[in-house]
Amino acid sequence: MSSSEDLSWDVTLPDRRTQSLGYGARPRAILTVSTPDRGEEQVSLPLSVGRLLKAKTEASELHPGSRAELLYMVRELSTRCASLRVEKLVDKRDYSAQELSNKLAQDGFSASIRDAVVARAQDCGLVSDNRYAAAFIRSKLASGWGVMRIERELKERGIELRTVPGWPEEFVEEGSEEERAYAVASTRRIAEKNGFEKLVRFLCGRGFTMGCAMRVARRVIDEATG
Repeated sequence: MSSSEDLSWDVTLPDRRTQSLGYGARPRAILTVSTPDRGEEQVSLPLSVGRLLKAKTEASELHPGSRAELLYMVRELSTRCASLRVEKLVDKRDYSAQELSNKLAQDGFSASIRDAVVARAQDCGLVSDNRYAAAFIRSKLASGWGVMRIERELKERGIELRTVPGWPEEFVEEGSEEERAYAVASTRRIAEKNGFEKLVRFLCGRGFTMGCAMRVARRVIDEATG
């Protein structure tokens, strides 16, 4: 427990067993603040912030004169940790702004911290939804995805396909959707029972329209049966 006149605080980290929970678990640190006016308060912090705050507290590097000053320091540390988290993530691969915000939310960062850090990353060019979308579209088209699935997946990442610069002229040629569907379907084994229906469902799952899927499935079945 550290104190400064009428202010005292302590940081509690989760034990190692809690920190090693399965995928998706996000343990939190707890900041306990005590003042005469407000009594004891507990604030949940991202684990990275809690660790940094505890280290600085134990090293006597923090000397807040009030509750407000302590919470300001915590916010500054939170911003630093969130920025480092974003840098580490994008160092491995590109992310959309919404994906990064979701990652920070899972870690326990507040909405205001998330918005500020992600906006700063966008301003300096570290994060770009347009760059991310362009690479995503080209990759998925090459993998045999239909436009509908690409549109759906991008929307889940906070990006509207229609707002991507150059869409669709710079990415797909007119009439190429059906040929891409055919390229995917022609490599697939045709089931002996309900082969047409299964092929249609497969193509629809890939993001091709029902009409496109039916035409391509009929073409593949006809070619297979001579």
